[in-house]
Amino acid sequence: MSTLSFAYAPTAFRMLEGVLAVYKPAGLGINSLHNQIISKLLTDMNNLEQRPQKQRLLSKVQTANSTNQSLIPQTNVPDWSDHILVTGPRYRNEDFHISFGNLLDADACGVQGE
Repeated sequence: MSTLSFAYAPTAFRMLEGVLAVYKPAGLGINSLHNQIISKLLTDMNNLEQRPQKQRLLSKVQTANSTNQSLIPQTNVPDWSDHILVTGPRYRNEDFHISFGNLLDADACGVQGE
């Protein structure tokens, strides 16, 4: 069996579509299992390398002394509205949608298909 490892979060997120089989121990409810899976995914995805911060184009009008023409140099500067300290974690609960193929009772143990 081969394993894949990812360092870049957007690539890993695209690979998450599909079927997942999880062992559910006895005494663990479906909601608890769902919350544990989401929590682990959020932790792992937010610890991976994230996409770069967006850039915005900054234009500054400067007038030339001898010709009265306006020069507009343009530079890319970081868009602080996209900074992780402003937006919070890149991946949130609502980014992951899990539905169950079969429901096991809280007292049952076995493979829980999602």
